[in-house]
Amino acid sequence: MASPAHEAEALRNDPQHLFDIPLSEDLLIQARSRGVGLTEILEELDPSQGDSTLDAFERQLARAGIRIQGTHSDTIDRFFASTESAILFPEYVSRSVRIGMTDFRALNQILATRTRIDSDTYKTLFMDESAQTAADRRLARLAEGAELPCIEIKSSEHTVKIRKYGRYIEVSYEALRRKTIAVVSVFPKAIGYQIQKDKFEEALAVLVDGDGNSNPAAVSNTAADGTLAYADLVDLRCRSIPIR
Repeated sequence: MASPAHEAEALRNDPQHLFDIPLSEDLLIQARSRGVGLTEILEELDPSQGDSTLDAFERQLARAGIRIQGTHSDTIDRFFASTESAILFPEYVSRSVRIGMTDFRALNQILATRTRIDSDTYKTLFMDESAQTAADRRLARLAEGAELPCIEIKSSEHTVKIRKYGRYIEVSYEALRRKTIAVVSVFPKAIGYQIQKDKFEEALAVLVDGDGNSNPAAVSNTAADGTLAYADLVDLRCRSIPIR
């Protein structure tokens, strides 16, 4: 199987094998209205085959003859060589941001799950273990006919307010137009990395202090004040194993 770079180069040299999608602002409007990226819209119009190393967006880059990586990367003004290729530029920026977000991996290590919401508030679920000891939380070996121990799942008392974060980028076209796409991509990637870092710090704060529902992290007492013994470290690790 060819590498993505080799497949993209082959398609740029022989674009007749590419699906001709009329690129217009209507596609961007459709993506925004559905809450998805341009890549998802293009995939619906030109689904990727199992042996392809490129997705639909990358194939449209190849059709436009745009190189975004490597020492032979095109300059930014290549995106604006036509009204059609200009439609690809916002998605290129979004994808660069997402690559930067993926590069920051620590956040995934403390997340149990992700969910999409369409509101500025969220009401969480939790297992009410407030009246239980560690022994109570273990699975019980039962005699025939005995009643199973119960853990109650409840809605939180208070809703959690979802805050909005952002960064405004100001740059002139003159400053960018002669810079290569590979060089410019460094900056949205850096922003994406910072986005995940900020989320990570916010998540850590919630783990320690709670989300406003009287649910701060439990205090773990060490065997000796100011000293972490091996048993303390094992206990801390067991408490912090993520749920998958």
